[in-house]
Amino acid sequence: MIDTSRVIDIHGTLDTVAPLEPVREIVRKRFTDVKYYVVKDDHRLYKSVHELDWIQFWNKMTQLISGGRNAECYQSNPRQCLADRWA
Repeated sequence: MIDTSRVIDIHGTLDTVAPLEPVREIVRKRFTDVKYYVVKDDHRLYKSVHELDWIQFWNKMTQLISGGRNAECYQSNPRQCLADRWA
Protein backbone atom coordinates (compact mmCIF):
# COMPACT_ATOMS: atom_id res chain seq x y z
CA MET A 1 0.00 0.00 0.00
CA ILE A 2 1.26 3.50 -0.84
CA ASP A 3 1.83 5.80 2.11
CA THR A 4 -0.17 8.90 1.16
CA SER A 5 0.61 10.75 4.37
CA ARG A 6 3.91 12.08 2.97
CA VAL A 7 3.81 14.61 0.14
CA ILE A 8 6.15 17.05 -1.59
CA ASP A 9 4.39 20.06 -3.12
CA ILE A 10 6.25 22.27 -5.61
CA HIS A 11 3.96 25.20 -6.20
CA GLY A 12 4.24 28.38 -8.21
CA THR A 13 3.16 31.68 -6.69
CA LEU A 14 1.83 32.75 -10.10
CA ASP A 15 -0.29 29.63 -10.58
CA THR A 16 -3.78 30.63 -11.80
CA VAL A 17 -4.90 27.04 -12.48
CA ALA A 18 -4.46 25.85 -8.89
CA PRO A 19 -3.84 28.93 -6.71
CA LEU A 20 -1.36 28.43 -3.88
CA GLU A 21 -3.43 29.15 -0.76
CA PRO A 22 -6.58 27.14 -1.61
CA VAL A 23 -4.42 24.18 -2.62
CA ARG A 24 -2.32 24.52 0.52
CA GLU A 25 -5.48 24.33 2.65
CA ILE A 26 -6.60 21.15 0.87
CA VAL A 27 -3.16 19.61 1.22
CA ARG A 28 -3.01 20.44 4.96
CA LYS A 29 -6.35 18.70 5.52
CA ARG A 30 -5.45 15.59 3.49
CA PHE A 31 -1.80 14.91 4.27
CA THR A 32 0.07 14.73 7.57
CA ASP A 33 3.63 15.30 6.38
CA VAL A 34 4.06 17.91 3.64
CA LYS A 35 7.25 19.49 2.36
CA TYR A 36 6.55 22.71 0.45
CA TYR A 37 8.70 24.26 -2.23
CA VAL A 38 7.21 27.58 -3.29
CA VAL A 39 8.72 29.14 -6.40
CA LYS A 40 8.00 32.30 -8.40
CA ASP A 41 6.48 30.56 -11.40
CA ASP A 42 3.17 29.55 -12.98
CA HIS A 43 1.29 26.23 -12.99
CA ARG A 44 3.61 24.42 -15.39
CA LEU A 45 6.79 25.51 -13.57
CA TYR A 46 8.54 26.22 -16.88
CA LYS A 47 10.93 28.78 -15.37
CA SER A 48 11.73 26.77 -12.28
CA VAL A 49 12.27 23.34 -13.79
CA HIS A 50 15.79 24.30 -14.85
CA GLU A 51 16.61 26.08 -11.61
CA LEU A 52 15.54 23.43 -9.12
CA ASP A 53 18.25 21.30 -7.54
CA TRP A 54 16.85 17.97 -8.74
CA ILE A 55 19.57 15.89 -7.03
CA GLN A 56 18.70 17.42 -3.66
CA PHE A 57 14.99 17.14 -4.46
CA TRP A 58 15.35 13.45 -5.42
CA ASN A 59 17.33 12.69 -2.27
CA LYS A 60 14.69 14.36 -0.07
CA MET A 61 11.89 12.66 -1.97
CA THR A 62 13.45 9.22 -1.59
CA GLN A 63 13.91 9.76 2.13
CA LEU A 64 10.33 10.95 2.40
CA ILE A 65 8.99 7.97 0.43
CA SER A 66 11.07 5.49 2.37
CA GLY A 67 10.29 7.08 5.71
CA GLY A 68 14.02 7.12 6.36
CA ARG A 69 14.16 3.35 5.84
CA ASN A 70 16.49 2.08 3.18
CA ALA A 71 16.79 5.45 1.44
CA GLU A 72 20.00 4.24 -0.25
CA CYS A 73 17.98 1.64 -2.16
CA TYR A 74 15.68 4.33 -3.54
CA GLN A 75 18.64 6.44 -4.56
CA SER A 76 20.51 3.61 -6.29
CA ASN A 77 17.63 1.63 -7.82
CA PRO A 78 14.34 3.55 -7.45
CA ARG A 79 12.23 1.48 -9.83
CA GLN A 80 13.04 -1.78 -8.10
CA CYS A 81 12.54 -0.31 -4.62
CA LEU A 82 9.18 1.15 -5.57
CA ALA A 83 8.15 -2.09 -7.25
CA ASP A 84 9.15 -4.05 -4.12
CA ARG A 85 7.34 -1.64 -1.84
CA TRP A 86 4.11 -1.64 -3.84
CA ALA A 87 4.10 -5.37 -4.63
